[in-house]
Amino acid sequence: MSATKNYGFYLEGDDTAKFKEWREKLNGLVNSNMEMIDEVLAEKAIKSQSFQASLTSSDWVWTGSKYSQTLEIEGLTPDTNGIIGVGQNLTLEQTDAVYMAELMVGDQTDGALTIFANGDKPYCDIPVIIILLG
Repeated sequence: MSATKNYGFYLEGDDTAKFKEWREKLNGLVNSNMEMIDEVLAEKAIKSQSFQASLTSSDWVWTGSKYSQTLEIEGLTPDTNGIIGVGQNLTLEQTDAVYMAELMVGDQTDGALTIFANGDKPYCDIPVIIILLG
């Protein structure tokens, strides 16, 4: 049997393979594709990191065309995949500030994520959650 390049999942291109062997490689109890998939996904989840931060109203900097704010995030690199979103349970004031600010990710470097406000400068602190994917 052949194997995939990245994770070593079993591939079968031989049409003479016996069904039992094929089934055990795909879904057996020992070292099957399903077990390997389970291990890969578990490692990814363990490596993911979640951070809570706040875009503070006093830390916005005018860049000449929009406001920006940089958050320090340990472990972030220019190539790290992740997600940022507003925190849970925003007040009406915070929700309005997010809407009026038209927030977007601006730049990602080693240890820092810059957020741009393309609209109004937020007039209150905005809680955010950042998830760096493993």
